[in-house]
Amino acid sequence: MNKRLLGFSLVELMVAMVVALVTVYAIYQVFGSYEGQKRTTVGVGNAETNGKNSLYLLERDIRQAGFGLSSSTTASCTTFWTESSQFNQVFSTVPVTIVANSASTSSQELPVTLYVRYGDSIRGAASASVTTPMPTPSSEINVDSTNDLYAGDVVLGVSNGQCMLMQLTQVQASALKLQHQTGTGGAYNPKKTGSNYGYYCSGNCSGVSLAGLGAGAQIVDLGNAYVTAYSIASGQDPVLEESIYSGPSTNSTGPNLSPTPAPLIDNIINVQAQYGIAASGGGQSVECWTDATDNSNNNTASPCNQNWSSANLTPALAKQIKAIRIAVVARSPVPEKQPCTETTVMPYLPWSTSEQFDLSDSGAIANWQCYRYKVFSTVIPLRNVIWADM
Repeated sequence: MNKRLLGFSLVELMVAMVVALVTVYAIYQVFGSYEGQKRTTVGVGNAETNGKNSLYLLERDIRQAGFGLSSSTTASCTTFWTESSQFNQVFSTVPVTIVANSASTSSQELPVTLYVRYGDSIRGAASASVTTPMPTPSSEINVDSTNDLYAGDVVLGVSNGQCMLMQLTQVQASALKLQHQTGTGGAYNPKKTGSNYGYYCSGNCSGVSLAGLGAGAQIVDLGNAYVTAYSIASGQDPVLEESIYSGPSTNSTGPNLSPTPAPLIDNIINVQAQYGIAASGGGQSVECWTDATDNSNNNTASPCNQNWSSANLTPALAKQIKAIRIAVVARSPVPEKQPCTETTVMPYLPWSTSEQFDLSDSGAIANWQCYRYKVFSTVIPLRNVIWADM
């Protein structure tokens, strides 16, 4: 019988299987290495894209901050009156407020929250003057001009250091009168009951009561009033999110006091920010940078030696804030395989050699070392505050 017709022997089959297994193992090792490199490359690319996009979104909105709010008129307010004590916590005439996280340690900083405020009226910061004293906060307002004022606009009545938030319900162009009634079309106006006609005060409110607008008081039109908070959702899956507390004047129920945060960009794990401070009394040049903290007793040089915490940030101090610098940390979306030490040290803030970004969410993210990170930073001039010193 021809031996070629007998097939493979057992030894030949075993040798072939061993060769095949070695080949498969080698291919698997190469594939695993390639996948690891691909994961790293894609992760770094995603972090770069997310970081740049988040920086762009923050910069775009912060550049609008103060439109309709930052003027010598509104900067003179020491008290601020609104229809809700809760709304008073987020709305003011300060264009941008940085709220620090109280759980941050002396070296590792948890994300801050940024509040951005502006209006969209075509009048900008231009105002109308009150011609006849308005005896009570519920009276109609006589003005010298109603140009570009419309029913539904949110306005500030500014008189003797007091800012009073109202929503116009009717504009009588021929009679030069403004109405601000409660109810439909005037959801930002409180019911006329209780002390101070239902208005709540923030700022220097000790012993102060709400009066009417005297002759010469100013009506500053905001159009639609916006307050947007930017923060980081904590936890294993961090995301940059926004909360809009107010918006278009067609909102018949008034300001949105409990907004549901809307996710913007995934895997943004930390945001830090500082104020750029100019000398008091005028000038547009940034002399120093400061966190949103009280520097009055820590030997900080002038003009940063003030209390810049969010609770103390008065319109007078806000006049000195000319820029915001922010730093964003983006994280790769997929962790490396454990055990991993891709990141051994939390990155330092771009402007500090002692403060680091907290990447662990106060220890809640145990495997933070398994991710790769990219830090992005920029300086944003507050272009609308230039008029505040005039």
